[in-house]
Amino acid sequence: MSRRYTISIFILGLILGLFFIPNPWAEPDRLKIETMGTIAKVELALESYRIKFGKYPFTEIPEYDLSNEHSIPLINELKKFEDIEYPIQDRWGNSIYIIPSKFYPGSSKARKKSNSLYYNARTFQIISFGPDGTETPEDNVCNFVET
Repeated sequence: MSRRYTISIFILGLILGLFFIPNPWAEPDRLKIETMGTIAKVELALESYRIKFGKYPFTEIPEYDLSNEHSIPLINELKKFEDIEYPIQDRWGNSIYIIPSKFYPGSSKARKKSNSLYYNARTFQIISFGPDGTETPEDNVCNFVET
């Protein structure tokens, strides 16, 4: 009886270990998911602002770098709707950008579906350039799905 009990405990320990041991391969996914959550909070705050005031809180700044002090007035407006703090960065420590739609044509960061159509053509794009911080679309985290 004691041997069966020992084997059962050993097998149970192995099974539980598979689920509760930290997985180093899951870390990039966790950081991406947390960055998606940050982007969703910013987007929700922007939409809440639009619903209350009838427009987005953008001024004549073509690209908002949410980790730059020039974005503090915008972030202060968004704080009224969501629990966000300056600086807003992705989970890799890189900047997150907001590009209002009226500035897409002059922006090197705004993303296009095709040669002439932009993603979120009537609102804004929120973009993190992922762990490498470059504009290559493979690891970008955005408020739209790049195809």
